[in-house]
Amino acid sequence: MTSSDDRKLRDLPEHPKGTLAIVAIYAGLFAAGWIAFYVWLFLGRGAPTH
Repeated sequence: MTSSDDRKLRDLPEHPKGTLAIVAIYAGLFAAGWIAFYVWLFLGRGAPTH
């Protein structure tokens, strides 16, 4: 690897700090909403009967 290659690698943009936190919060809210939907809508209706 040449020194120009090293310079190119150093100049690559980094992910903004907190990106992982934002994605984790979104995933947590999505999971909490899905669980709430499941519990109150499907389990609240009870077992299906024919």
